[in-house]
Amino acid sequence: AGVVGVTLEDGKVQRIFLPGGAVVLERIGFFHQTGLLITLTVFALLAALATLVGLVFRNRRDTRETTTQARASLLQTIQAILWFLAVGGLGLFAAGAEDRASVVFSWPAPTILIASACALVAAVLTLVTLGMAPFVWRGGRRVDSWTFGRKARFTLTAMVYFTFSIVLMVWGALEPWSG
Repeated sequence: AGVVGVTLEDGKVQRIFLPGGAVVLERIGFFHQTGLLITLTVFALLAALATLVGLVFRNRRDTRETTTQARASLLQTIQAILWFLAVGGLGLFAAGAEDRASVVFSWPAPTILIASACALVAAVLTLVTLGMAPFVWRGGRRVDSWTFGRKARFTLTAMVYFTFSIVLMVWGALEPWSG
């Protein structure tokens, strides 16, 4: 019952095999680490919460905006809702995943499909908002544009969503059609 073989890449052991071909240990890449996924999920949800809270508590001066900024704000609000739906759908799936047989034989669960579709749409909208960022920063006349702080928060939120989207893509979570 010893080790049958190992796979090396760049002088590092990547996989250890037991008799019968079973993989005992396997190295994972940076983007596949669970801790990274959890951290980025928390950051994305905090950014989404801040976006939605900002709608309620934004002062009058911050509501002055160009047409592009108004559209960018709307897109980021939609993204915030979609990220909450995606994480919520995954949470609902996890809450009902105690029965392993039901998970296996009813795969993919509707909650997984909905969560993945919401994440995919939010990720695509992230690309759109990143493309809008230069126009958001250009703004308009001083009295008709966002403050520097709001532009910075918009850009930071877009970057958090983008990073989260990349990691979800690596994990295969943005492919609702693959089930």
